[in-house]
Amino acid sequence: MKNFLIFFSLALILNITNTKANDINEFNKLKNNFNSCTKEFETIEEKCPEKWKYNCYNILMEGNKITQKCYINIAKKLFFLYYNQDYNKTQKMFDNIADFTYKTHLYIYQENNYCQHNNCGTSVYLRSQYATTYAIKDYIDKTLITINNYSK
Repeated sequence: MKNFLIFFSLALILNITNTKANDINEFNKLKNNFNSCTKEFETIEEKCPEKWKYNCYNILMEGNKITQKCYINIAKKLFFLYYNQDYNKTQKMFDNIADFTYKTHLYIYQENNYCQHNNCGTSVYLRSQYATTYAIKDYIDKTLITINNYSK
């Protein structure tokens, strides 16, 4: 019986260590993917140095949407692994966050006195898309920091 308990205890310790190592590897992979999304977005931005000019509008709007999808895919994995939340629920949550953020910033940029009197054109849509991208990025970044802090 004593040998069984020693064997069982060692097996349990090895399993916990292995699980922790797998979690660390998966976490690092997600963090690297997060950084890749950010770098990809920076590459898209570099294609259009005059980012508030109309000729850059379509490139940057699409770049923001691609980056948001990239971040949301990471969020789905994070929330599945560390919060036991299914992908569909996470997708819906982030769709709601993105929609709310976009509409809120669209209102902020579009309805101010300056734009009311001077027609700010399409820049308000691009600025709102940027705000949405950065809001999602910040949310996931804070989630990664929290998971990292609590898993030590």
